[in-house]
Amino acid sequence: MPKLNFVFLFLFVLMSGNIHSQIEKLNRIKKSDLREKQHPRDSTASAAVLYSSSEITYKRGGRWQYVMEVTKRIKIYDKSGYNQSIVRIPLFNKTEFLAADKVSRIKATTYNLEGNKKKSYKIKDEDVFMEDKRDHLSYAVFTMPQIQDGSIIEYSYVVTSDRIESLPTQVFQEDIPVDYAAFQIEIPRMFAYRRYDIGFHDLKVSEDVINVSLPIEAHENGPAADGSLLVKAKQIVIEAKDVMPINSENFVHNIDNYKSSIKLEMTGYRNFDEKEYKYINKTWDDVVTTVLENKNLGEQLNDSEFLKSTTEEITKDFESPKEKANAILVFLKNKMNWNNRLGISTQKNFDEVYDEGTGSVAEINYILTMMMRQAGLDAAPLLLSTRDHGIHVAPTLYGFNYVITAVHIDDDLYLYDASDELSAPNLLREETLNWKGRIIKQDGSSAEVNLDTKLKSHEKVDLEIDFYENNAIHGEVKREFTNYLANQQRRNNSSLDREAYLEALENRNMGVSILEHQISGMQNPMEDVTEHFTFEVGEVGDVVQDQIYVNPLFFLASQKPKFIEEDRSYPVDFSFPYSKEYNVIINLKGNLEVDWVPEDLNVILPNNYGRYNYSAEVNGNQIIINLKQSSKTTFIHHKYYSYLKEFHDQVFEKENEQIVLKKL
Repeated sequence: MPKLNFVFLFLFVLMSGNIHSQIEKLNRIKKSDLREKQHPRDSTASAAVLYSSSEITYKRGGRWQYVMEVTKRIKIYDKSGYNQSIVRIPLFNKTEFLAADKVSRIKATTYNLEGNKKKSYKIKDEDVFMEDKRDHLSYAVFTMPQIQDGSIIEYSYVVTSDRIESLPTQVFQEDIPVDYAAFQIEIPRMFAYRRYDIGFHDLKVSEDVINVSLPIEAHENGPAADGSLLVKAKQIVIEAKDVMPINSENFVHNIDNYKSSIKLEMTGYRNFDEKEYKYINKTWDDVVTTVLENKNLGEQLNDSEFLKSTTEEITKDFESPKEKANAILVFLKNKMNWNNRLGISTQKNFDEVYDEGTGSVAEINYILTMMMRQAGLDAAPLLLSTRDHGIHVAPTLYGFNYVITAVHIDDDLYLYDASDELSAPNLLREETLNWKGRIIKQDGSSAEVNLDTKLKSHEKVDLEIDFYENNAIHGEVKREFTNYLANQQRRNNSSLDREAYLEALENRNMGVSILEHQISGMQNPMEDVTEHFTFEVGEVGDVVQDQIYVNPLFFLASQKPKFIEEDRSYPVDFSFPYSKEYNVIINLKGNLEVDWVPEDLNVILPNNYGRYNYSAEVNGNQIIINLKQSSKTTFIHHKYYSYLKEFHDQVFEKENEQIVLKKL
């Protein structure tokens, strides 16, 4: 997990005077800025944030709202940075109690140097369009015009929102350099927030107490007339300068979780004449209560009579809880179709969803929970956040976007997902293996659940090669994949017909010509995937005089290093424990003998996080290679990164060593 600090912003200490700090203002764009060919601190950068600011104030109409004004200026150096020209503004949709967020005052200009003249190009109102993304989010989207190498783009907008309880995350670090980023907020004395600091870059924080004039707007559910209200407010200014980019390397699933950022969550409020705060949504149990109250979800979960007869029929031939749970899962996966909607809320009553046979992740798995309970199993919904949705450090209604079913059987917890046709018990979509989830118990309370899977996945390959003195080879492969590695095979190849699959298989394996091929387990996620094929290659290796140099692992060798960067400031997440075992036999045909084989290698990571064993031996006209690699943990702290990189560098080097054969 990233560094996480908790800062409580409760009582306001009155300070003398009202002189207070403010964020820096934008300078005028000069021709020299447009001429700049590379970033002064990072010559490899394709773009850089020259300036970014976000300012939040409050106003009152029918209810309290925050008003966030955002300004951003970005320099584009080359075509790889053109993606910065697409701007997407997240906006929460309307709910039963809250209005939809509104965006206004969108201004966007591209500046170019044409000849020796500075030219500007602005977007028009019709260039902005709305894009639906999730059930609770939409996006206002626009593309900056006339982008070219050297362009500077600048845009600003204002978002007005009812959601003062959970303010937008303020990000100070991106995948390109950031010269200056700032956040300023003026919190009226009526509100109390907790601040969460994430990431590793040092932020400059200034705090003051000032007088602010809050706009008051007439509303049928609020003030009778327009006006303003003068109150004390806590002003916070947070600045960052010269922030180096944070780039996603292998085995990190959402780099946004580790960018330097801050988050403010409301903990309490009070009226003007009150001294003490009323505290709100302090725990995840409070959030769960809100979820259960939405569309009477709690009552619906207990009203499963319409599923009784079907559940009895499905489970009548099974005695053990595991068998019953598996039978229900298979039945519901076959009956229901996922409509590609995420979220934890429901759109329709469950009996209607069940009859139609189509529903969201939440609807399908709430029904799964109900059927499990009808079968007498200790089942409950489990709320989680997918990897791209992020990790939410504070209790918030928007912290979750996915639902699965958890069942206690004996002393173990089994996880099920009926919305995914390729799921099996404890074998879920990898994007759902994201830190922690929350199980909703039947009494309305909740408990945290670690989503790190203990289900080990294994790859075993037996490869036998006949190697001829003209460098041609003929071989036979037997491969077996279990659990998540098996599901990766299914998900990566499910859209391919047999001909396309074989073509892809040949391309992945040194361009071999496949002669015979069999594969099983691709349709049933409760089975292992096994594959058997024979192949031939006309010529392999390099010939130098009377010697042949060839990699004895052939297409099984690692193709590139797992880790490139020398340092890493965020953890490594392998998703699931895994192991691999390769057994290779090379039969030398004709006038060939072995001149050299690689030395054995045994490497162990600290804390027994992983190990690797490689051995090579010669037995007559055979070369026998055996290697085993295993990882017993999914999550490795970045302080062990240097050991991990060295470990995998050694693996890569060993798997790319060659044997030397000699022609007699």
